[in-house]
Amino acid sequence: MRDDRGEFPFWSMVLAVLLALIAHDLLRLAVGAYMARGAVAEFTRQVQSMPQPSSSPPASASRQRSVSVELPRYPGPISAKASGAEIACINGAQARRVANGWDQDTRKRCQAYSP
Repeated sequence: MRDDRGEFPFWSMVLAVLLALIAHDLLRLAVGAYMARGAVAEFTRQVQSMPQPSSSPPASASRQRSVSVELPRYPGPISAKASGAEIACINGAQARRVANGWDQDTRKRCQAYSP
């Protein structure tokens, strides 16, 4: 059987499938670009509606050191467990030992140290 005979020649079908795939990809890219443009516009709107940070000057290094010196100092969780201490400093917050681990109070800030 020859390709040039018949109702649907082979190369015509290949060309039709290829054109359909190209049209599908172009349509998919157009929809993706439209959705991305909408997402960028939404993101820009949300960023613009956020409150602006205050324009106060940053704290000096001496001020930062004085704040860290004012915080109470407790052992870290590993040192506190090893020594049996009741209070530890975990992630900069004071934690009290309970039966099953630590009860952390994030309102009470501290500074950890290792003996």
